[in-house]
Amino acid sequence: MQRLNSVFISHSHPDSGLAAVFKEILEEVFAPSCTVLFSSDKTPGGGIEGGTNWLTWIHQRVTSSDETLLLLTPHSIQKTWPMWEAGAVSGVALAREQSPSSSESPQDQAVTSLPRSVIPLTFQLSPKNMQGPFQTLQMFNGNNEEDLKKLLGDLLKRYHQSGDNSVVVNALLEKYVPQLNSKLSEALRDTPHIVTEDVIQEWLRRLDDLRDQGRASEVRYYHRWISLMFDGHLVRNNLKSDLGTSVSTSVWVICTAPQDNIKRQLNSTSSPKNWHRWISLCCIGLG
Repeated sequence: MQRLNSVFISHSHPDSGLAAVFKEILEEVFAPSCTVLFSSDKTPGGGIEGGTNWLTWIHQRVTSSDETLLLLTPHSIQKTWPMWEAGAVSGVALAREQSPSSSESPQDQAVTSLPRSVIPLTFQLSPKNMQGPFQTLQMFNGNNEEDLKKLLGDLLKRYHQSGDNSVVVNALLEKYVPQLNSKLSEALRDTPHIVTEDVIQEWLRRLDDLRDQGRASEVRYYHRWISLMFDGHLVRNNLKSDLGTSVSTSVWVICTAPQDNIKRQLNSTSSPKNWHRWISLCCIGLG
């Protein structure tokens, strides 16, 4: 059975914590043969060495790895490189199938001609966020434990020395899938969030709930949390003290009709400053 020797993880830098979790688990499950590589790896010998052309490094890893995990998140889905890396892997697989090296033995040719696959994993994304070729690829939901079990199970069946032994495979899944799910959830909590329309609508609903429950005074805690949620950059830019009427006006232009009740609440609550400050911080990324 072919061993899993190398896995490349395509990711956006803010999602490096997710990549690190997959590296830890996969290298343990497929030890000692497996090496997992990703560009932002800060462990000794990991990632891109100083002075190296990063584009060349990524291209070499994409085209030589047995498997490529493509982490699709609110950060990475806005970039163009996920499609480039997915296309590069597919192109190499096709070339190897059509023109195996003449210097390889028949056994080696059978191994290297196996189609390399791009395995997309989505985190905090809905199907409507998927564009282009990703719409036709079978994806795994990284937030779903059953999907993680399916992903790891497929890799075990294909590459693990005990892949034909269902008892061993199930035992490995029972051991490692909960670990993988837990560590990914922890990494997601530490990942900076992006201000998107969906995020804004969600928090506007939460603000409505606070108002309906007579808990407007708690908004100040949301304000502190949202500042940390977006990696503190709003605080560093001193937006808390600089917000003014012009920002407030632009916020309400962005907000749609169902949120007009929050605007009315600003005029009636005993602490409108907190509401104004929080919602301005929440929406500032759209400007």
